[in-house]
Parts: sequence; C-alpha cells; structure tokens
Amino acid sequence: MTVQQHNVLSSRTAAETRIRRRAGQPSARPLLFSMALCLAALLGFAGPAAAPGGPGEAVMAIFPPTASAADVMVSLHEADGEFVSLGRFDNIAISRAAEPGYSDRLYEAGALLVIDPAVAQRLGL
Repeated sequence: MTVQQHNVLSSRTAAETRIRRRAGQPSARPLLFSMALCLAALLGFAGPAAAPGGPGEAVMAIFPPTASAADVMVSLHEADGEFVSLGRFDNIAISRAAEPGYSDRLYEAGALLVIDPAVAQRLGL
C-alpha cells in the first residue's frame, strides 16, 4: 500500500467515525435556529409598536409583581398620570398624561416596563 492510498483510507475512516458519532446525538442547530426565529418574530411583532405614544395617549405600565393596586396608584400619581384602568393583574395599569416624558417618569416611579396597551393586549396582558 502506498502512502497516498493510506492517507485516503485514513481520511475516509475519520469522516465515517464523525458521521457515526453524530448519528446518535441530537444537533443543537435546529434548536438554536428555532430560538433565533422566535426572537426575530417577537421583535418584529412587538418591537416597533411597543414604544409608548405621545402626550395624551394611553400607556400600560407594569410594576413589580409585589406591587399592590394601591402602590400602582401612588406611582401613577407620582408620575403625574391620569389613571384609566387596571390591567389583568393588580401590578399593571393603563394611564395617560398630558405632558411629554410620561414614560420616563413612570420608570422613575418604579415601573419595570411601559408599553403601548395594544401590544399588551396582543401579548395577553
């Protein structure tokens, strides 16, 4: 057997070994692809519309899970907002303010997330 024939057989054997090793193991590629696709869909679905509206438009503020409805009302008052309604849970409220910068004031008052109520409705909040 020549050196060239030996090299061909060695490389073929190594390739067959890799194929056999992979055959019994699940690949991470489909999972990673699925996760990336879900993230892209979520950002495309919620991203552009998630930015709260301007002055006078309603926003949904989500406060920490430990916040009661009374805590939420105090936070809305601190941010100079007008209460519209409570969300699905006591720590979620829909409100509006006449002056610009309301979202920033809600974050300063303790809100974890401020989004457009239409987006929240699509997400089931």
